[in-house]
Amino acid sequence: MKVFHPDETFDGQLLRLLTYTYERGTDYGECISTATRIKAHDIESWYAEWHALAERIETVAKVALAKDHKATAHEAYLRASMYHRASGQFLIGSPDDERLLTAFSKSAVCFQESMKLSTTVKCEIVKIPYKDGKYFPGYFLTPIGGHNKSGQTVIINGGYDSNKEECYLFSGAAALRRGYNTFLFDGPGQGLTFVEQGVTTIPEWENVITPVVDYLHTRTDVDKIKIAAMGISFGGYQVPRAVTKEKRISAIICDPAQIDIGKKTRARLPLPLSWKASYPKGTPWWAVSIISRLLARRMADPSGGWTIRRILHVHGLKDVNDMFTELDKFHLDPKEVTCPAFIAFAEKDLIAQECAEFEKRIGSKEKKLVRYTEHEGAEEHCEAGCRALFNENAFDWLEEIFT
Repeated sequence: MKVFHPDETFDGQLLRLLTYTYERGTDYGECISTATRIKAHDIESWYAEWHALAERIETVAKVALAKDHKATAHEAYLRASMYHRASGQFLIGSPDDERLLTAFSKSAVCFQESMKLSTTVKCEIVKIPYKDGKYFPGYFLTPIGGHNKSGQTVIINGGYDSNKEECYLFSGAAALRRGYNTFLFDGPGQGLTFVEQGVTTIPEWENVITPVVDYLHTRTDVDKIKIAAMGISFGGYQVPRAVTKEKRISAIICDPAQIDIGKKTRARLPLPLSWKASYPKGTPWWAVSIISRLLARRMADPSGGWTIRRILHVHGLKDVNDMFTELDKFHLDPKEVTCPAFIAFAEKDLIAQECAEFEKRIGSKEKKLVRYTEHEGAEEHCEAGCRALFNENAFDWLEEIFT
């Protein structure tokens, strides 16, 4: 779905931001006005404009709060949180750029200030112990008043370049309106766990979700047999992988479901099938040299090469050719997924190509595959532009599963 920006990568991220207008996490005019000042293929321009907007809206929040205009402050802090996150978007992939930590830290601070002023949501700041003194920062959110589902809880797991604050706008707010407790967190390679503590991502996501479930099981306000987990973007691999081992999760929502990250990545290589399967091992030196030059040229594009730079950063890699061997570790056996599963397939999302295979192969008796189309305005990755439709479908399905 094209918005208007001439840079395709920037335009996709603009659509992502516009999606949150539904939850008052961004404003249409603020986003469009900002995007008109961003130069194509210029990540410094991207950072400068979103940073300036974030600072301006954060100031709006502070001034409003000083005058006791709490509703205005609540809304402005929430928007500032997302604009700070957006400013750091293309700095992922630049390990030495200190602005990335500042952007994500300010995103968290503004979100927390917004939640303090909420009249509909209670937010508890949580630290989940991990290993070697590291931890996952998280939020346990509960609805205030209205309909409450008596302890039914949804874990929302973001992707490569998201943070827990954005997960609130992806689906957290929608879950809370429906009465679910909601747990948001930054795991390895995500948000502040990554940029502040330096914890890179891991394939064994069961080692991430299990400590989260352990924590939820300590709470008296959580129904231990009705805990669901939603995986968004890269989380569509992580959550299914987790439940192949962690069986205390009662249902999963995959957006989109993924089976073999390495295989999907290798499929894009312009090489014979016999070489793709093991690249760079078993590949003639001259072919490795050509692919290396092609990848280096791609990475040099400030916006177009960001995805590769992001992968190297999040996985803690230096050599682009190591990416393929690393991503081969990120796979799962669908038949080991045995809990009920909702699978979202947006028709223009290249990352979603394994959804039908996943639905066919999983061991779950209860499963539902929903296709999202251009006609609905929901065809892009993670239904960007029409997230409301996804949330309606996914949470209605979960309500039926938990009934």
